[in-house]
Amino acid sequence: LQKIKEKLEIALEKHQDSSMRKFQEQNETFQANRAKMAEGLALALARKDQEWSEKMDQLEKEKNILTAQLQEMKNQSMNLFQRRDEMDELEGFQQQELSKIKHMLLKKEESLGKMEQELEARTRELSRTQEELMNSNQMSSDLSQKLEELQRHYSTLEEQRFLLGHC
Repeated sequence: LQKIKEKLEIALEKHQDSSMRKFQEQNETFQANRAKMAEGLALALARKDQEWSEKMDQLEKEKNILTAQLQEMKNQSMNLFQRRDEMDELEGFQQQELSKIKHMLLKKEESLGKMEQELEARTRELSRTQEELMNSNQMSSDLSQKLEELQRHYSTLEEQRFLLGHC
């Protein structure tokens, strides 16, 4: 009876050692995978943040340039209107000059319309980009929560391992 007890104790000890080794291997694999995943996610988020930041900066610069051009076009348009009024007072040769200015004004107004459309398109693109950035930030928050859950799960596994080791 004593021999059977000793054999069972040895078998139990071997089984516990084997279980602990398996658990340790699984734990190490889990840790390595978690670290790789966290590093990959952090790098991907950093790259996306950088890309969006650069895109936002570029769009902001383009918007400022277009806004300045639009203001310049409006100023030019106002100047052309003033000239047109002055030219109406003249006769003969002045009528020819007036025709030229009217043509220029039409071209400028067409250009101004195109610039306004382009500015509106850029503004919409900027809004879409800002929305995508908010979505990326939300995804980052979600991934952070998932990482916290994984860390809590790891802590639970550590507690279980500790409890198994002391049983």
